[in-house]
Amino acid sequence: MLRPFRYRKPFTIEETLKGLLKYGDRAKVVAGGTDLMVQMKQGLLSPQILFDISRIGELRKIEERDDGVYIGAAATMAEIGAWFNSRAGYRALLDGVNSVGSRQVRNVATIGGNLCNAVPSADTAPPLIALQAELQLVGAGGGSRRIGAEQFFRGPRETILATGELLTGIILPPLNPRQRSRYLKLGPRNGMDLAIVGVAVSVAFNEANQVDGVRVALGAVAPVPLRVKSIEDYLVGKHLTEETAEECGRLAQEACSPISDLRASADYRREMVAVLTKRALLECVRQIGGGKAQ
Repeated sequence: MLRPFRYRKPFTIEETLKGLLKYGDRAKVVAGGTDLMVQMKQGLLSPQILFDISRIGELRKIEERDDGVYIGAAATMAEIGAWFNSRAGYRALLDGVNSVGSRQVRNVATIGGNLCNAVPSADTAPPLIALQAELQLVGAGGGSRRIGAEQFFRGPRETILATGELLTGIILPPLNPRQRSRYLKLGPRNGMDLAIVGVAVSVAFNEANQVDGVRVALGAVAPVPLRVKSIEDYLVGKHLTEETAEECGRLAQEACSPISDLRASADYRREMVAVLTKRALLECVRQIGGGKAQ
């Protein structure tokens, strides 16, 4: 049963921060509410007050800036999907937002909520890690900091956000023109389900189609979204072929630590990590026009 709570809808980030500072752990931030309200109805959370940030314009923006692309934390999955639809290098993020829930859910669910909910299967976390995104956090008094996306998560449903601190935006760095990315998700159904395994990859190629840079991030196979640094060490300077992609799949298997639950066994998840890592990397080769991987 949903317990009584107070509700405020501030107009500015500053007003929100003042409220968070005043109420501390008794307050929660809401925008779309697709995760938060479910947890409140289940009795998992019982905040005394909610601060609805959905009408703060700065938090809804998606725009190109000098330091890359800025995405406001309250931008919805549908808005992000529409903005990134024709931007090939950011395909992994497009894949991620389009795999969240149903069309109706994507119309209200926000990228900030997906990150702050901090479940290991979050669909936007691996793409943001693979794309080297930074998160902008602002605290009371106007102090702010930027952190890499992989540093944001401490454990299941735990982040590094301090009391009174707010995630305001995500910054994606400018892309190499020959950079491509994908996010592949395995779930019980083709849509409206949590990931059993999620794999995001981003690969930058030189003119000879050798790998100049690569990032691989895994979801749902560790307590937090996982960056596979061993693949970066192995693949840079090589051509991405069936053989090298196969080895990357093996390295991803070694890096992950999945659990067995009602949805899948640890062994099955580990096997699918290898399959999806290889598949996603080879799809990046095809996107860049490298032809069929040899």
